[in-house]
Amino acid sequence: RTNGLIEKARYMSSSEGRAEELYSDYRNVGGIQVPFHTVVRRAGLTVIERDVKTIRYNVPISAALFVKPS
Repeated sequence: RTNGLIEKARYMSSSEGRAEELYSDYRNVGGIQVPFHTVVRRAGLTVIERDVKTIRYNVPISAALFVKPS
């Protein structure tokens, strides 16, 4: 609450009921605060815990990725 960053999100999952995501370890990436650690809970149980290693925005990609295969 003191820094304006999102701490958690709660939502209803159509198949599993109430879900909650908790965000932490915010780091500045190109001027954007990004949570590098996220925990996803469903029915009170942790189903996913993930840590981001690197994030890069607006990275140029090869035009070859858009060539239709022959």
